[in-house]
Amino acid sequence: MALFHRKSGNAGVSGAKAAGAKNSSPGNKAGVLGRDLHRMKLEKIAGSLIFILLGIVLFIWPAAAMDTLSRVIGAVLVCEGVVAVLLFFFNKEKGFASSAVLILGVIIAVIGYWIFTHPAFLTDLVPVITGLIIIISGIVNITEAVMIARMKKDGFAPSLVLAVITVALGVMILLRPGVVARFVARVMGAVLVYNGVSDLYIISRVTGKVRQAAAEASALTVTATETTAQTLDPDAPLYEDFHPSQEAEGGAQEPAGSSGPTAQAEDSIFDGRDD
Repeated sequence: MALFHRKSGNAGVSGAKAAGAKNSSPGNKAGVLGRDLHRMKLEKIAGSLIFILLGIVLFIWPAAAMDTLSRVIGAVLVCEGVVAVLLFFFNKEKGFASSAVLILGVIIAVIGYWIFTHPAFLTDLVPVITGLIIIISGIVNITEAVMIARMKKDGFAPSLVLAVITVALGVMILLRPGVVARFVARVMGAVLVYNGVSDLYIISRVTGKVRQAAAEASALTVTATETTAQTLDPDAPLYEDFHPSQEAEGGAQEPAGSSGPTAQAEDSIFDGRDD
């Protein structure tokens, strides 16, 4: 039974180690989470600073920023066109598909060169397209207002006024695309700055809360490990040493012997009868 006691103690030690390993897993997870959070924070801060920088440039120098962006787009188109032309000459099998790629590459390269040398063209292109769309929408609204007038229904005057205002705004955008482009660039810059600042604020709040949660989880892990170690103490006696074999042997030997207390009592009784 002493062997059973030693095994129980070893089992308690193993249980304590296993419990300690289980309780250490949240600490390991907290450490991994902390490293991932630190990397994510650095990436977020870098992206936010880039957004803020681009927003400031667009807001302060809208014309220069849009010209630079147009030149970059033009250079990219020129590179793509040149690559397409080179692929045509390096391709051994000439056919309709390769000829189409060659023509498309030349067109892309020419457009890219035009945009690179005339950046205002691309800068004003988006407002011009937007103005044309608004003018078409206003004309459609005018025709609908006329339909309301022909049906002699209420709402003709407000509909006509709104349609005329829409057409006027479209014409203004079409006539002053540069002004609209600069205004749009400033709006984009303000939005980028706001986005960068909000990202910095949010990531600071998130990292603070996650660190607090990780610290609380680590404290709970240490407490649980200490409690488990005290509960499963290998030096504490789990069971009293009990040896039934020895008691059985002693009980079996007692009747067989003649020198025990019972035998002496019986001998004294028999001796008294003989007297």
